[in-house]
Amino acid sequence: MKRIMIYAWMVLMFCMMTMCQTQKKLSEITFTETTVSGQANNWWARAMADINGDGLLDIVLQDDNAYGGWLGWLETGQDTARWKLHLIADSARIGDDFACGDMETADLDHDGDVDVFGFVQEGEWESADSSTIYWFENPGWEAHLIGKAPGFIKDVEKADFNNDGKTDIAVITYTRNSLQVFCQDQDGWREEVSQMIPNLHEGMSVGDIDGDGYTDIATNGYWVRNPGGDGSAEWVTLQIDSRWSSQEGDWSKNATKNFCADVDEDGKAEVFISHSERKGYPVSWYDLVDAENNTWEEYVIDTIDGCHTLQVYDFNHDGHLDVLAGENQMRWEDEDDPVNLYLNSGDNQNFIKQTISSKGIYNGLAGDLDQDGDLDILRLPGHSSTTLYIWFNQIK
Repeated sequence: MKRIMIYAWMVLMFCMMTMCQTQKKLSEITFTETTVSGQANNWWARAMADINGDGLLDIVLQDDNAYGGWLGWLETGQDTARWKLHLIADSARIGDDFACGDMETADLDHDGDVDVFGFVQEGEWESADSSTIYWFENPGWEAHLIGKAPGFIKDVEKADFNNDGKTDIAVITYTRNSLQVFCQDQDGWREEVSQMIPNLHEGMSVGDIDGDGYTDIATNGYWVRNPGGDGSAEWVTLQIDSRWSSQEGDWSKNATKNFCADVDEDGKAEVFISHSERKGYPVSWYDLVDAENNTWEEYVIDTIDGCHTLQVYDFNHDGHLDVLAGENQMRWEDEDDPVNLYLNSGDNQNFIKQTISSKGIYNGLAGDLDQDGDLDILRLPGHSSTTLYIWFNQIK
């Protein structure tokens, strides 16, 4: 009996030591801050891509998405401490301004360099008129027309939706509650999907949600099932959780952030959702338990008010997906605006919170900007902030 008790005590001590080491490991990420620009002008729509092929991620952006501006990119210097602005197009070249709530890039012509999507519009705070969608060919930045959306575009996602080896694009609008998918073919681009979705506002991500090999769309508490095949079948819109699309009130209703990622490694993308404007809503991830009956299970991570950044990646190199979530600094006055990392303990249900800052983040992005093997964070504190930062991840 004594030997059994000693053995049990040793097992207990081992478990406690392992838990302490895990806790320590999950809370050791530190970041150093670098200023990219002090002249940001409503730089809501940003993406990171290696535009010049030097092995470093550059920052692609649209200036002044509130009232319309230029389309360009910031070249990252080899010391990752300097950025040089390059113009892709402006109103003098294209005949109008650029504005969008999101940004994407891809090698659309398969020539080995990264091309850029551009959205011609007068600005979200200026006009509710239609947006014209182009892609700009790198190098030289020749403009190629894709199509039109019926209002200001809130979110953009790229994917090969029909598995033909070409990159396609999905866009949503708030004022018209519209979802569109444009696919490439031998003659250019065609509109594959055009739907009106009730109370559609903000927040979209893509992934193979039902595990059938085709990329689906998650947006605003819905998922839009890709039927696959030759494109003749209908894309069906189903609800994940009505909480995200049944709100009433002012413009802040039904505004979300979405992120698709396979957190439980079951071969299907789970859907992470937060409310980007209102208080009291959770940051949750949803698991599709039964695709045939559209049955979902919710796992709540935390509650964050106005959570306008939601990114899901492995930030600490432990093999598990973590969550970056944070408040828009300018949404409320006289309050802390936490930016948190939720580090996955390994079971995908218990996340250890690490507060990086109390000064807010807006449309934050994760990417390895200094090419050291870990994920850094591109941060604009609030929607009208004039300074753009990078937080460099210092994990070893």
